[in-house]
Amino acid sequence: MESKTEEEHFEVRSVEEEKELRDKYDSLTKETEGRICRKDVINMWRQMITCPAVDYINSTFEKMNINENVPLSFDDFRNIWLKSLAAHSAACRNVRSEILAEFNRFDANKDGFIDTSELKQMVECQGETISDEDLEEFFKMADTNCDGKISFEEYAEVFLSDKL
Repeated sequence: MESKTEEEHFEVRSVEEEKELRDKYDSLTKETEGRICRKDVINMWRQMITCPAVDYINSTFEKMNINENVPLSFDDFRNIWLKSLAAHSAACRNVRSEILAEFNRFDANKDGFIDTSELKQMVECQGETISDEDLEEFFKMADTNCDGKISFEEYAEVFLSDKL
């Protein structure tokens, strides 16, 4: 049996989600005099999704063999939106997995947190140095609950934001 990709399983899960998609489509058709094309979908994503989704949308258009300037029906819009959202979600999970792997390398004692000595040790193992001031500055930025250690969520927040 052939395995299915995640994007093939990504579907609208409720009547409310279907209505939300229909509302997005209707809103776009009003703004574009009834002609939605690739650039309109990309612009809508840019307004709604925090990380750039242009690659997901372009890839979905290409996979569906839809020309850039062809007006989209609601069904096309729905399929493109859902497949792009699935690709975006998968990419976010991959990034999160990479950040977790890096966090686990820093967490030498495997207690689920990074303290200053673990961070300093990891930096030194990579042949780098970090001043006590830089170490303290990083901790002030990352340790949002001020408990003297950095949880995975705090660590991920630093690397998913533009704080660095």
